Amino acid sequence: MSLKPQNDFKAFSISNNANVVSQERYEESRSLKNGFPPDNVTTHELNKVLRQSSTISSVVANFIATHSGGDDVLDDGDIAKLTAQLNSALEKKITTEIPSTSLTQKGIVQLTNKTGDSDTLAVTQKLASDINDNANNKLAKDQNGADIPDKNEFVKNLGLI
Repeated sequence: MSLKPQNDFKAFSISNNANVVSQERYEESRSLKNGFPPDNVTTHELNKVLRQSSTISSVVANFIATHSGGDDVLDDGDIAKLTAQLNSALEKKITTEIPSTSLTQKGIVQLTNKTGDSDTLAVTQKLASDINDNANNKLAKDQNGADIPDKNEFVKNLGLI
């Protein structure tokens, strides 16, 4: 039985009957743009602000706790640590949810500018252009025998007749 990582970030005032101002009223409030006046903060508005910020904090912290590999998500003021944990969780989520590509499966693919026999690398536009140019140069008239004055003598010299 494994222990769940600790998540100190909890959503505030989230019940159906929470003491908060409606979303419409909140969006119309002057406090939304200007902040609270020094001596007049309504409980409903304050609860709404706390609910919105704490809910998103809780969601992000739950994501970190779930996808970071078991790290606790602590309310210790360490922004750098939380940032590192979030980055780690995002990387782990991406690498576990998006597979490497193959001939039969969509996924992450690595690009290459070199020819080879890999089934997992994808050709870049530059390499495709280089391959095309190379093929076109092979068919140039000055390299395909059209410039040979005595073709019969040439074929004879190659030992083909």
